[in-house]
Amino acid sequence: MNRWLDVAVLLLAGWIMGAIPGHSAGPMARMAEEAGIRTLSRPAGETVNDPSQAVFAHFRMARQLAAAGNDRQALAHARKALAMGVAALGDADPRLAPLHNETAVLLHRLGRHAEAAAHFETALQLKTENYPPDDPQLALAMNNLASVYTDLGRLPAAEALQRKALAIDQQRFGSDSLAAADDLNNLAAILQAREDVVQARTLLHRAITIYEAAQSDNHRHLAGLHNNIALLEKLQGRFVPAMDHYTRALGHMVAVGGDDHLDVACIRGNLAMLERDSGNAEAAETLFRQAISAYRQQPQARPAEMAGVLNGFASLLRDQNRFSEARTLYREALAIQDRTTGPDHRNRAALSNNLGELELAMGNLADAESHFSQALKIWQAQEDPPELWIAAVHNNLGLLTARRGNGRKAETHLRGALRLTARLGDDHYQLIDILANLSAVRRDQGDAAESARLLDRALAIATRVLPPPHPRRIELLNSLAALHVTQKDLSAADRYSRQAATLVRERLQYGPADPRARRLLRHVLVNRIDLLQRLADQQPKQAQAFAREAFAVAQWAMASRAGEAFSQLATRFAAGSGELADGVRQRQDLLIRQGHLERMLTQMLMTPDETAAAGQPGVVQRQLDRIAVELTGITDTLTRAFPDYMALERPTVQTAETVQGLLGPHEGVLLVLTGERDSYVWLLRGKGIAMARIPAGRVLLTETVARLKQGLNQADVLFADDLRPFDIKLSNQLYC
Repeated sequence: MNRWLDVAVLLLAGWIMGAIPGHSAGPMARMAEEAGIRTLSRPAGETVNDPSQAVFAHFRMARQLAAAGNDRQALAHARKALAMGVAALGDADPRLAPLHNETAVLLHRLGRHAEAAAHFETALQLKTENYPPDDPQLALAMNNLASVYTDLGRLPAAEALQRKALAIDQQRFGSDSLAAADDLNNLAAILQAREDVVQARTLLHRAITIYEAAQSDNHRHLAGLHNNIALLEKLQGRFVPAMDHYTRALGHMVAVGGDDHLDVACIRGNLAMLERDSGNAEAAETLFRQAISAYRQQPQARPAEMAGVLNGFASLLRDQNRFSEARTLYREALAIQDRTTGPDHRNRAALSNNLGELELAMGNLADAESHFSQALKIWQAQEDPPELWIAAVHNNLGLLTARRGNGRKAETHLRGALRLTARLGDDHYQLIDILANLSAVRRDQGDAAESARLLDRALAIATRVLPPPHPRRIELLNSLAALHVTQKDLSAADRYSRQAATLVRERLQYGPADPRARRLLRHVLVNRIDLLQRLADQQPKQAQAFAREAFAVAQWAMASRAGEAFSQLATRFAAGSGELADGVRQRQDLLIRQGHLERMLTQMLMTPDETAAAGQPGVVQRQLDRIAVELTGITDTLTRAFPDYMALERPTVQTAETVQGLLGPHEGVLLVLTGERDSYVWLLRGKGIAMARIPAGRVLLTETVARLKQGLNQADVLFADDLRPFDIKLSNQLYC
């Protein structure tokens, strides 16, 4: 399932202090702006009905509508106020700055960043021409413009403006002032986007120190800062400190407004997403439900945040195959988005795409196509069309039309997605999925040669941008092997299959993988065994060698199958105390972090350009490299200090020769591995080894057992024409 666009809405609950600094800068800044409006609206001698009074009325209405979550109507009033102000005062009067600012804030919230930047630039110019160079109003205007520049990806300009704002506030109020702390927070957000994680964290900690030292009630600001540090830690895969900062943020916000405060709901939503990404589905669901309950008590207060949390919860349910519940939440989020920002907002497009992917997974192709088409229409109509997101929808439409059997139309969509994505670079991660999907279409159209070329190109990109044992690389190698098997080119299939199996063994060397990885790894290993059986049939003289290799691969497959039990064993040991428990716990934490970081790296590489910088893929890759080194060290230490435990958790894979050396003259070993469709049997005696495929895998065995159980039910036997009371013949076949 494609999940390129989850982040589009989830980012709404991000840097809660830094999103629009000027719009939530605190009472001093708000009062200063309102004072300017009041001067405009009440000069001497004017009546209640004069134009300036109407300007103020529209301005106040815009603020009220925005507070109620109706940004579209608020924008109409803000623009009316601005137009009337320009008509009354000309376009160079400094009293127009607050009107430009309010219009820009609303445009920014509606996702129209280029228009917002133009108004913020005008507001800054008016203030620069009419205010002293150290006036805090200049710092406020610079904060606002820096915020929208960040969203536009103009990061050097954003950083320069934010540093100027910081210098003004430090000169005017002091380096330890609360105004300077807010500037530090906003500058940290920009530095995070520029991948300067170390300095960003330093600035946030400095801001926290300032607020903690202030002799006033600063719980809300501290909550925002801890929330922002938590986001930063999460992006680096440091889930434990991220959890700690979210917990602190919650404590501060509960102290301010109680358990049902909407800022508490916002932080709970962020914490829920952290728990979701940590694999703690139960904890995530509890937090999501608490946050949504609070938002629903005040549905008009923060609709954008509520839509983001609904989207996050829906993605959790979707991953659990709870499709009906997820669809209900997606639809609720869409309804909120339509009410607040209208049917043409980019977040609406993201939600439509997400719901379309869900409908596609449920097999509702018509509904999926409708949602994908809506998303495509919205994004194509944007002032600066996001080509990568448009490519994402074309990719999804390609998958959909391929499932309908319309290969030609699917190819058109996928080649369009490929063309758009290739503009962003030859190594863009999105190309991997598009190339793989297009390869499948060309394969089904009978062009195996191009299908293989497309997969090879996808593999080359994955090799350059992903760590060696990454599941996506293993999948691509496995797909190439399978494609060459269908073309009866077993030599080429062997080359790719051998690489895939090597990466699987590398993946398994540190211990139990997560459930999703275990399924993939076992599937690849069983495919390797199937290929070795084919090679043995094709090259009878080498059959013994192929059987010996398959015997070892089967043991790796069984080890991956037993991974869940070993994982539970490790969990019990990690809950204890002592050197073994500490080592197991440390290794288990590293394995969890490794899985999280791999998923995070994939998501970052799949994120459209304007938000990708916030993810620091390079930082995450370096974290993965360090974890691999740490895992090797801890595993080696445990193996030396506790060989019995490690032998239990990681059974040694024995070669056929080793096993045969342990057998007596009249002894043998029978090994059976059950795959999905086929089972494989090895018989070892003396110096010989035989391997055979049995056309009865897990699917057939499960169906047979279910049928035998049904034969024990007298009612089922009475009303089923083809069912015998416990079929003895079938049970004997199962046993044999």
